[in-house]
Amino acid sequence: HDPVAEAAAAVWVHGEAARLASRARHAPGHPIQARQIADAIPPVIGGILGA
Repeated sequence: HDPVAEAAAAVWVHGEAARLASRARHAPGHPIQARQIADAIPPVIGGILGA
């Protein structure tokens, strides 16, 4: 295992999830919450796996 690659992948997944969560929110001026980012992680990973 490459810890640097794993950390980079985690940062990328988090960023993609945050992007999806912010698109879904459509509320300018209201920051997204950590739970919204966490809820968006499965679709991001599913997209990576082709699910």
